[in-house]
Amino acid sequence: AMELITTPSVIFLDEPTSGLDSHTAHSVCKTLKELAKAGRTVVATIHQPSSDIFQMFDNLLILAHGKILYQGPASDCTPYFAARGSECPRYTNPADHIFMKVLNDQDAFTDEEKKLASARVQALISDYATSGTFSRIQEAATAAGPGVSEPDQGAGAGVMTELSVLFARARRNAVRNRMILRAKIGQ
Repeated sequence: AMELITTPSVIFLDEPTSGLDSHTAHSVCKTLKELAKAGRTVVATIHQPSSDIFQMFDNLLILAHGKILYQGPASDCTPYFAARGSECPRYTNPADHIFMKVLNDQDAFTDEEKKLASARVQALISDYATSGTFSRIQEAATAAGPGVSEPDQGAGAGVMTELSVLFARARRNAVRNRMILRAKIGQ
């Protein structure tokens, strides 16, 4: 959260909702969505999002065995898998469906079932690798060249800005928790 003071143009998050209750997880994702609407790029890994959180995503990158299984608009994800024989039932969270029915081979007990599950995932990986979406992304990456530099945005927030934000937060917490404040004064 402290890094947001510097107003980065790209934000990378590794499981920002891990360990949070559903209300707090929704609040965090809503804040991230607002940052994205404000023009920042937000990239996050997330496991088992609720259906409400899933619908907040603009684009998805779904990996299986380290390879791309799907990349594109979140709204196109369920039709994409339905066209490949894995239709998401009505009133089912698309994220749960993808994980449990498309990717998960834990229901496979026998070697034969495990081979079938692995073959299903490999077929989806191959299907994406030969898709028009993958080709367009490859062309765009090639056209962008070896690297794209961003304009210098300065050094970011200075030490005084960071200290003032931290002081304001500490003051707010002290006012909210008067017993702790009294204990600290008594020390």
